[in-house]
Amino acid sequence: MLLAHLANAQRLKSYFDSDSYAHTIILDEYKITLYVMPFDEAPKTIKHDRRYAWFSGNRINYTQGGFSGRLLHGAYSEHFDGNGLKCNGKYNNGLKDGQWKFWSKNGSLDSVVNYTYGILTGKFEKFNVEGNILESGSYRRGLIDGKVSRWVNKDSLRIVYFKNGKPYEKKQNKGALFLKKLFKLRLKNEKKIDAAKEKH
Repeated sequence: MLLAHLANAQRLKSYFDSDSYAHTIILDEYKITLYVMPFDEAPKTIKHDRRYAWFSGNRINYTQGGFSGRLLHGAYSEHFDGNGLKCNGKYNNGLKDGQWKFWSKNGSLDSVVNYTYGILTGKFEKFNVEGNILESGSYRRGLIDGKVSRWVNKDSLRIVYFKNGKPYEKKQNKGALFLKKLFKLRLKNEKKIDAAKEKH
């Protein structure tokens, strides 16, 4: 059975397929396709530090630590007016889960992130409009953690290290520092030898 609803004040159309719990919401600039949990199902526990997505009154709502409608559960996608993808991912009991991808209006991939039960976890990547990678790194428990590579331009890469979401300077090990000093000393000596040869 397919039900349709149109609210002229908001120029919103909503379609609901009661057999698969699928909803389609059409807004002015994009369209959302989502799935919700059946009426008789709910998660056994609610985590107070998580942000839940739920559907009620023909709109998606977000609440930390609770919900008051039908939780989003399953595939989720948004499409721009011209049918190009805006974002694509999956909800599990109202929480973002797995890989999520985001696109710009011109169709180029903008970013890729990963969630585990509503928390950013694992590898992320950001891209420019040409599709070249701008930044890559990892999340741990919702915070950037570890090495983040940022491409300043095509030939220049900047490495920044993060611990619990805060940047820090990574100390080089003693062996690397010794080799760096040795290389600088050797280079300095070679320049002196070259300068002495030019004088003779």
